[in-house]
Amino acid sequence: MRRNTKVLAWIVGILLVLIVLPFVILALLDWNRFKPTVNARVSEAIGRPFVIDGELGVAWRREPAEGGLRALLPWPEFTARDVRIGNPDWARQREFARLDAV
Repeated sequence: MRRNTKVLAWIVGILLVLIVLPFVILALLDWNRFKPTVNARVSEAIGRPFVIDGELGVAWRREPAEGGLRALLPWPEFTARDVRIGNPDWARQREFARLDAV
């Protein structure tokens, strides 16, 4: 095998790994490990208690109604189940909203 062919094969292989690796990581990652961090950051950002009691997950969806590249490739869709947003301490009601899924 010539040297140019080997270099080209390595470049193509590395590019394929760099393209496929993010998809594999998104598919195999346990998103529920990030719930405490997400809860804390969202609570801090909105100034109210925020809790995700359900599952965090990622599903791959294609949009066939869209045109071009978006219709061909699947895109990640992040979901959070059983989300609760609390009211500030001065409010009468304890919860502002309870959502089945976001």
